Amino acid sequence: MAKGTENMWIIINDDVKGTIEHFKAWEKKSKAPAGIKNGVIEGTLYDAAGCEKIGKLPSKKELYARIAGAINEIPTKTARTINEIPTKTARAIKLAIAPDA
Repeated sequence: MAKGTENMWIIINDDVKGTIEHFKAWEKKSKAPAGIKNGVIEGTLYDAAGCEKIGKLPSKKELYARIAGAINEIPTKTARTINEIPTKTARAIKLAIAPDA
């Protein structure tokens, strides 16, 4: 085979980021000079820079975890805010009726 004509096709079902990370680790370990030249993701052709950027995006699992964390924060923040109302009201009343020094 002539130099530079080798091809490797990787079919990915879900974890694009993880697959790119594993490929880079394999490439480094095996000292393969190839690198990602381009890729087709959901019908769109990306060059090496585009594949690199996509590889840095959070995975679906990471996004789900972020969304779950954000949803979980809503009741916590609401409870804190509601709890602060009587506390701040009590402080205000205390300051209002405190004798002048």
